[in-house]
Parts: sequence; structure tokens; C-alpha cells
Amino acid sequence: MRSYLNTAALLIAAGITLFLGSCSKPYNSVNNGQIIATPYSLYFVDTNGSLYRSNDGKAYKVMFPPDGKPARALCVAQDYLIWMKPTLSVSYNNGTNFNTAFDYPIVLHKADVNGNFFDYNQSMILGVAAWNVVYVCSSNPSPYNYLGLERSDNRGIKNSWYSASYDTITFPNPSGTGITSLTQLQNGTVVGYDANHIKVLYTPAADVLWKPTTITTTLPNDTAQAYFSIGHIRNRILAIDNIGNKGVWYSDDLGATWTQYAGIPTGLPLMCVASPFEQTCLVGSSGKGVFILNQNTGMFQPSNSGLPANAIVRNIAFKENIYKNDTHKQYIYLATNTGIYCSTDNGLSWTLTVY
Repeated sequence: MRSYLNTAALLIAAGITLFLGSCSKPYNSVNNGQIIATPYSLYFVDTNGSLYRSNDGKAYKVMFPPDGKPARALCVAQDYLIWMKPTLSVSYNNGTNFNTAFDYPIVLHKADVNGNFFDYNQSMILGVAAWNVVYVCSSNPSPYNYLGLERSDNRGIKNSWYSASYDTITFPNPSGTGITSLTQLQNGTVVGYDANHIKVLYTPAADVLWKPTTITTTLPNDTAQAYFSIGHIRNRILAIDNIGNKGVWYSDDLGATWTQYAGIPTGLPLMCVASPFEQTCLVGSSGKGVFILNQNTGMFQPSNSGLPANAIVRNIAFKENIYKNDTHKQYIYLATNTGIYCSTDNGLSWTLTVY
């Protein structure tokens, strides 16, 4: 299996979680318009702890049997797969077997405006292909865990994880910091957000030291009323409120200042954010389906054609097939409370594909 970091997605609490990797296969057909030169596989899990793989988004194979431990997140890193349950495990054979990797991923147990708890967040783990590094938000009791962040430079194997370093010149007092969410911008910059203490930290591309941002316009992050996790579109940081009071915000200056997007209803918990192929931006909600960013108006609007009413969207994933005649086909997937839906028109409409 050959996996790609820009195709990861997240878990759902009562159904299916999406995650994308890639798998090679032989080409023996003369019809180059039907043979995929860069195929991808779609992985998803259920709340019994099973792992499934699909090459076409419809037929699927059980890769890992149920163990009663619901998944929290999945991460592709080079040629291996990291699975977050209560702890992290790593697979080097397409998900057939897993070995223990790390014991202290962070646990968030907060209630949204409807009283539902959100412990799971795909943005708590991030693989950075250019650096050959995997980061995970951590509760490691080590005194060197300054940022609440652990990293592995060695394929995620057990005992290869250590605390991420910080810049002692610009950030001499890291106490109280704990990164809860991560994203990587299109330009390669990795961003970490500390939702508990209203801080944004970032690393310039190709830098291993984490540096703080001086925030002049903060997110409205009273943690009793709002709790943000981050994503991005191109080089803009996005922050979605998982509790449901404050909607979606963005920053174009690495978190120094923030502006709120219009179009998201108040009192709506937001569960996931993704920007497939850096072309569009989608936000999944708890009960109102998916919202798409209208890049002409700068506002979010519902994009639920084909979805059931009041859909819960817990995960967004995407894949691209590139055929041997250089034809490209792009697919976006939603993990909902009624199954997996697919879009072939950049998130404008959806069709049930796995249920």
C-alpha cells in the first residue's frame, strides 16, 4: 500500500468513519481511459472497532475484525496506517495487523449545545510527508511535554515518540499550553491550536521548532460556550466551533487575527471541516448536513442535495483517480449517520454509496 497524507479523514460516533490511502495494482488493459494509474483506497471504521477498505467506494472488504474499541481517528503516513482508539496503533500491511504505537493521545470529553459529547477529532493527528513526521496531540505526563504534542520520526512505532520542541527565545514560558488540533496549509506550514488556552502556535515549513503567534483578535473561545478545532483552505486557517455557538472563523495571518464567516446557523455543533483538493471548503454539522463555502459571496450555505433531512456529518474524505490517459476524476465522501455519500461535482450534490 502507498498512502497519501492529503487524503485523511475522521471517525463518526454512530456509524462510519472515512479515511483515504492508496494502493497500487497492475495494469493489463489496453483501454487507458479505464485503467487507474494512481488508484486510492477508501478506509472506514464502525463503532465496534472494525476497519474496512473499498477501492471503488461501494464494495468493501473487512480488513480488521471488531474488537469493541471505537476508533477516534486514522492517519496515513508514507506506507503505513496509524489508528487512534484509546491508544495509537500502527499497521504496515494495509490494516490487516496493528501493533501498539503510543499510549497517551489526548482525550477531549466536552458536551455540545445538544448535550452530546465529542471526544473524537481527526485533527488531533497529522502526518507531514515532507518532514517524514507524524504529530499527535497528547496527554503524556512527561515533564518535557511542553506543547501537549508528541512526534514520531520513525514510522510511528512504539518508543519512537517524543515531545515536540518549542522556541525558547520567543516562547520562554510554555506552561499551560496544550495543542488540541492540527492542520497543514497548502504552502506546507503546520499549525497547531490550543483550544483550552486560546493560543495558536505554528511552525514555518521545514522547521522543527514550534513558535507562537501573537494574537490580536482572538476567537471567542470561552471554553464553556465555544470550543474550536482547526482546518484550512489553501493558506487560510479555519476554525469550527464543536460546541455549536460560534460557527466558523478564519485567519489569513497564521492566527494573529480572526474573522467570522456568515451563513452557519447559531446553536449548531460543527463536527468536521475539509477542503478537498484545495478547491472547495465543506463543514459537516450535527443535524443540518453539510455546508459549502460560496467563494463568490464569502458565505457558507447548505449543500444537501441527495442527503437525508437533518443528516449528521461526522467526517469528510476525498480521493482522486488519475487514469493512464491522464484523465482525472475526483470524489468527495461524507460519513453520515445513515451511510457514506459521494459527490462527483465538488460537493454540490450527493449519492448514497455505502450504507
